[in-house]
Amino acid sequence: MTVLAFVARRISHSGFGQFTYIQWLIDTAILVCSFGTTGAIARYAAELGQNPAQLASFLRHWQRWAALASLFGGVAAVIGSWVTHIELGPTGYAVLFVWAVCQGVWTMQTAALTGCQRFDLISLANVIFALVAVVGLLLLPPSEEWPVLLFGLIAIASASGACVGIAVINGRATRLASDLEESQWRAIRRYAANTWVTALLSSFVWSRGEYPLVRAIVGDGGLAHYAAAMAFFAGGAQLVMLGVSGVTPHLTALWGQQLTESTITTARRIMDLQLLICGTVALGLALFAAEILEITFGSGYRDAGATLSVLALGLVAFAVSAPNHLLQLATNAGFSRNAAVAGVVLLLTLTLAFVPMLELIGAGLARSVTMLSVALVTAGMTRSKWGSRSASISNLVIAAGLVSGAIAIVTWRPDLGLLERVILFAVCVSLLGLLIRGVNRERIVQTARHAINLSKAPQARTSRA
Repeated sequence: MTVLAFVARRISHSGFGQFTYIQWLIDTAILVCSFGTTGAIARYAAELGQNPAQLASFLRHWQRWAALASLFGGVAAVIGSWVTHIELGPTGYAVLFVWAVCQGVWTMQTAALTGCQRFDLISLANVIFALVAVVGLLLLPPSEEWPVLLFGLIAIASASGACVGIAVINGRATRLASDLEESQWRAIRRYAANTWVTALLSSFVWSRGEYPLVRAIVGDGGLAHYAAAMAFFAGGAQLVMLGVSGVTPHLTALWGQQLTESTITTARRIMDLQLLICGTVALGLALFAAEILEITFGSGYRDAGATLSVLALGLVAFAVSAPNHLLQLATNAGFSRNAAVAGVVLLLTLTLAFVPMLELIGAGLARSVTMLSVALVTAGMTRSKWGSRSASISNLVIAAGLVSGAIAIVTWRPDLGLLERVILFAVCVSLLGLLIRGVNRERIVQTARHAINLSKAPQARTSRA
């Protein structure tokens, strides 16, 4: 998000829209060519972590797989740019290929470090990427060769991020190896195939799948404003997912040890905590969207505030990430794949229906409605499989209702001052904290009621007398 803000201030609106579209193309190309590489390493590096010899065997196979996926992703990104009429010239396409390959390697490396639970290295890689990119943007002079220079800079920054953690992965891959059984390889391939389809489809539902349609309807300039709002949506998503990203390998390890009850209980606690975090972040973006965009991207992007407010509602859906992970493990990613298919169909249908009428706000509304629908289905399926203790639909509805109410108020009263919105934010967050009921809190309430009933008993009154 920081890098995007600097890019937006250095180039025109249409140029920024084109840049964000190419960035989406690269991410999609890497997903298409990964064939489940990232999903497989994120799960099995954690699951096989207690067996270093088997982990070494798996990592050796995975490294070859990841290298080929990055190269093919670079080729696919260039083809995608050419097919969608992005005119860059031979040099531009060559630099774009290098950027895509470096981005692919970094994506694979991040997935491997996630599975190995080295989140310190992931954070360091992101900091290095941001520093290299921002310093480069500040030093680069305005030039007609901006696309080539910009692509080259981002490629260097991505390569710098990819270098972090290589020694850790190579160190574990070069240990004495003990090959996995064929049945294990079959399970890994099946899981990788399911997560590949799921990740590809989920990138449309949970990320930026509507970009091609938005660009086709409102052009590069309109996409630039939508991308600015989506940058903060993505930043909010990363913020609310920080804790879950760290706990997901732990859930996988518990599942691998067949500690089902501990896995379910942990996932439910994460969901309740996530609802508080997601609701708070969503309320902040919804109520202060215009100021946030103006400060970050410049006054030219302030009018995208209404779009960001609507997009913020979709952040509530990220609270089901832990239950979704449980379903992914239990069904070998089958549920996630099916939910993603339904989500893509719904997102594209709503985008085609809303954008011509409401333009960018319609795109944001289509995304938020789709994400909340998928989240409700996920919570419902979790409850049907493991009971009411595994997920709370009422908590999800409460959080979504409070955020929707805040959006409705600022839409109805656009003249609300900053102080009034700060007060509204404090009230909504307080209500969120009071209304969200977790497993532990319910037990505390039950204990308190039991104590009150005892205090009303005759013997209690007698003792007080």
